Amino acid sequence: MVVDMGYLKKVLKNVLILLFTLLFIFFSFKLAIFYIPFLIGFIISLLIEPIIKFVSKKTKFTRKTSAVIVLILIFTILIGLIIWGMVNLVTESSNLLQGLNVYVEKAYEQIQEYINNIKINIPENVINIINNSLNKVIEFITKYTSEGLSRILQGLTSIPIARNIYRNYNTFNLFYYYRQIIYFRSTRTPFPKGMV
Repeated sequence: MVVDMGYLKKVLKNVLILLFTLLFIFFSFKLAIFYIPFLIGFIISLLIEPIIKFVSKKTKFTRKTSAVIVLILIFTILIGLIIWGMVNLVTESSNLLQGLNVYVEKAYEQIQEYINNIKINIPENVINIINNSLNKVIEFITKYTSEGLSRILQGLTSIPIARNIYRNYNTFNLFYYYRQIIYFRSTRTPFPKGMV
């Protein structure tokens, strides 16, 4: 039996590339908790930089004062939108959960009416089997929908505030760090000694 070493090397190379790619993806997701705040801070600094320049030109404030004003406004708007969205989500989910039985009964009645309007002579035992199956399907859907909505409501109402405050604090600090880097690079001034 003749073994082609070139083929084996290609296969081994492809297997190693696949293995290293999978390891890279795995560790990227595991380390995401560390680099995501940096990424969010960098993106926020890129998005807010033109607004800071505009405010500092129009109001004659210093760059630092303009950055603080813009950042407070942006975070106030974002926090307001998040709170508004959570309140709407909780109220709509609770309304849906309360009216779920009514919706299921209406759907069941429509299905029964559709079955009764069919002009085919169906034996009584087949109709009973269909009705029993429909009841089981509707019970299954009702059970898992109500459980899912209950879990969503429970999860939304028990969001740990301290973790969010800590995450926002880190993002806020990273924004200022990246904002300073972008400013120094755009003005081509050297970094202060404590910055680097």
